[in-house]
Amino acid sequence: MPGSKFVGPQLAELVEGIELGMNAILIGRTSTGKTLCYSEAIAHLGRKAYILEGHESMKEFDLLGCYVPVGEGVFTWEYGFLPKAMQEGAILVVDEANRMPTRTLNVLLGAISRRKIVLTEHGSEEVAAQDSFQVIMACNMGKGYAVNAFDEALVNRFECVLEFRYLPPHAEVGWLMERTSLDQGIAQIMIKVAQETRAKRRARELAGEITPRSLLAWAKMFQAKM
Repeated sequence: MPGSKFVGPQLAELVEGIELGMNAILIGRTSTGKTLCYSEAIAHLGRKAYILEGHESMKEFDLLGCYVPVGEGVFTWEYGFLPKAMQEGAILVVDEANRMPTRTLNVLLGAISRRKIVLTEHGSEEVAAQDSFQVIMACNMGKGYAVNAFDEALVNRFECVLEFRYLPPHAEVGWLMERTSLDQGIAQIMIKVAQETRAKRRARELAGEITPRSLLAWAKMFQAKM
């Protein structure tokens, strides 16, 4: 896509899925471009989005809303990102979605399948979704991530499933050169080292690996020292 920093076919596929009204799951290892992909897709389409960061201690009220203090003994209701996105027909992005407890994540089921939710803590108010309301979930997968398994009923609500992998070596060299202006020879050496760490991790000979994000940091440190 012209002007995009993301490299790969997933961006065009996500844009098409959003235009068709689909909900999407983006799955892959960390630093494979999931965040950049959905950010550029949303910006390209000019859509409003609410971005929610998943974590292990997230509760239902983090999605739905709760009463918050505004003065001494005075509370007011504050809608969560889920009802806001539904009411406004926006996109709700749940990053690190599989870090959320299953019970909290299942709150999305009613919103996606029934297109409505009931806020029991707010006088059982019913919130209906506008036609343009959609959900995008981004998930890190693989060994070494503290994540929860998805309920099959939830996954089946997502028509667009995109998998993200590291770029092939030649493409990753080009990406690194474009992002950092490194000499090609230096970029090739860095990518070769990164590839070796990834292979050794797959063989369980290393506990970690050099990710694209790590490559950028390494390249910037190299350039600063030069």
